[in-house]
Parts: sequence; structure tokens; C-alpha cells
Amino acid sequence: LIVCTARHDERKGIDDLIFAVDHLVNSDIRDFILKITGEGQETPKLKNLVKRLGLSEFVEFVGTLPVEELAALTREADILIAPSKGREGFNRSIANAKAAGTLVVATRIPGQTFAYGPEEVFGEMCLPNNPIDLAARIKDFLALPDEEKEKRRDLGRRYVEENFSIEVVAKMKVAAYERVIFKKHYP
Repeated sequence: LIVCTARHDERKGIDDLIFAVDHLVNSDIRDFILKITGEGQETPKLKNLVKRLGLSEFVEFVGTLPVEELAALTREADILIAPSKGREGFNRSIANAKAAGTLVVATRIPGQTFAYGPEEVFGEMCLPNNPIDLAARIKDFLALPDEEKEKRRDLGRRYVEENFSIEVVAKMKVAAYERVIFKKHYP
């Protein structure tokens, strides 16, 4: 089970993901289903692309899900894909997936690299706007031995806990406020 949880707008790269799926299917990798959550102005175009490429048995649009269902789907997934093309802030989908023990394939863009973590630990990120590279990363992750998958899942959970827990984020916010207050009173 592969999942993509994103608004359907052009910068999210869902079209690149669909082309990557087409590449996988044409390379005889067919033992997966991609579930795409969310909606947006690109939804009709993306659905037409899936239909035009003949990928309906491999790609399912599940719409906008309640938070509990989205969390359950993310937890059940083997891989979460974050194929964004750019202009991302901190990508919560990546952090949520790692916290749930789900492997993540993501494009190497600002806003995703911090949430993703070190590539030498979690695997190489892929190039944005490159469906062939995205397909290669997905193929690599699907082919990982079970022990490596479990190791990366555990490391991902730990990475999120150490970097994005409530306590860590609260300390970072307090430190940021202290810097601003200090600069204001002691220029």
C-alpha cells in the first residue's frame, strides 16, 4: 500500500507520482495500490490522467478523510510519497508518517528535507519534477529487505520524537521568543 496525502494543487507533484506509477507498471512492478487522499483544483485533471494512462487498477482517489481515518491509512501504508515540486513549508505528512512507522519517499526540496531527516539514514530523496527518479526511489523502497524496512521505521519514529515532540518544539519556540525579546531590548 502506497499513500500520498496532499492537497491536489500543481506544486504537490501528484502528476509526477502518477507518471512514476505508470513507469513502475510498465516495468512490470504491479503488486501495489496507490491511494491518493485529498482534493483540490487539480483533482479532475489527475483523475483524467490516471484514466488516460490506464492506471485505474493501481491508483485510487479516496478524497478528504477525517483525521482518524487519515492517520489509520498512513499507519497501514508501506510507503508514504511526498512528491512536491517546491514551495513547501515543513511537511507534516512526512513527520506524521515517520511517527506512525511508515517509510517515506520524498523529493529533495526545502521544507521536506528537515522533516525527512538525514538521507544516509533514511535513504536517498528524489529529484523534484522527475517521475523516473521518483519511480526508482519507490522501487528501491519496495525492494528493501524486511529487516532494513523495520530498522528505518524504528529510526523514523525516534527521529520524529527527538526532533518534533511537543517538548522539543516548545523549547525551540521559547528560545525564538527569547531571541526576539533580547534583540528588542538590547539592540
